[in-house]
Amino acid sequence: MQRLFRAIGWLLLSLLFSIILEWIGLVWWWPDEGAQHSLDMYAAEIAHLSGDYQRSLVTDDPAAYAVAIIDAEYKWLWEKTRAIELIEWMAEPPPADASAVRKGLYEVAEFGIATVNITQVFTIRVAVLTLAMPVFVLFGIVGLTDGLVQRDIRKWGGGRESGYIFHWATRFLGPAFLMTWLVYLSIPFSVDPGLVVLPFAMLFALMLRIAGSTFKKYL
Repeated sequence: MQRLFRAIGWLLLSLLFSIILEWIGLVWWWPDEGAQHSLDMYAAEIAHLSGDYQRSLVTDDPAAYAVAIIDAEYKWLWEKTRAIELIEWMAEPPPADASAVRKGLYEVAEFGIATVNITQVFTIRVAVLTLAMPVFVLFGIVGLTDGLVQRDIRKWGGGRESGYIFHWATRFLGPAFLMTWLVYLSIPFSVDPGLVVLPFAMLFALMLRIAGSTFKKYL
């Protein structure tokens, strides 16, 4: 249970970091685009999902699976709380005689719209990552199998095991998996998920290979 709460905490931290990056971008990097930047990211992420993840070991219909998660997030986070109504009201051009507070809310409405879009992008990426997790299993099996073969070769050749290298390799297994989520969820622009998942999956497999090949001679 503690690990579950820790995982949720890391996800929320990644979401917060993504929103802050988008806000910074609205001020410094893409002020002319405004909230359109986050909307373009959303469209690009949907395109990646539709093009690259039509089949998965997790579900028979990846697109429907992702859409269900996105719809649930939007419904409970924005519609049920009526936060989307507030943001839409803020985005409406105020009358000329509106108060300074109302005009100020209109000025910052772009940040609210961008927050909604980035949350949607974040949800899509979570769905994509859950669909991509079997890659870690596949790469891990290959890496561990090759490592155990190397272990047998070392054992029958009279080689020596290294407990230090074994513990060093196993210590990096968790970070290799975790960094996949943190990096992909926090990137402030659209990117093919394979460019993030595959390098970390290869690193995960390499650590398993090293751990398997340096494990003690006798189980």
